[in-house]
Amino acid sequence: MKKEKVKLLIIDDDPKVSWVLSQGLEKNFEILSARDGPEGIKLASESKPELILLDIKMPGLSGLEVLEKIKSLDQNSNVIMLSGHGDTKNIVESIKRGASEFINKPFDVKEVEIHLQNALEKTACKKNSSN
Repeated sequence: MKKEKVKLLIIDDDPKVSWVLSQGLEKNFEILSARDGPEGIKLASESKPELILLDIKMPGLSGLEVLEKIKSLDQNSNVIMLSGHGDTKNIVESIKRGASEFINKPFDVKEVEIHLQNALEKTACKKNSSN
């Protein structure tokens, strides 16, 4: 029996980033992709992905604003922030608002996959301890 892939939503305004992540992760994840915050929030609420990769700097709604909206829809959303601007203030603010991790750009797709697997394991541990 084929194991169902984990749903991963990528929210990033840079199509190259989304493409690289999609190509590198499609073997193990069902990839959904959004180019901006409003589209990402809509996809997150409709498709209920297990994991979300979210760019912190986007035109319109910032990644932090999108993170807040996603968390207000589902407090248990597992969001990992991506940023080419990994300043400490953004990292701290992301974690305060509920992001599980923070990955700096440029990144290695294998490294991102390790972060995703770690996030899934943490979620599984939380579910097991609450049962």
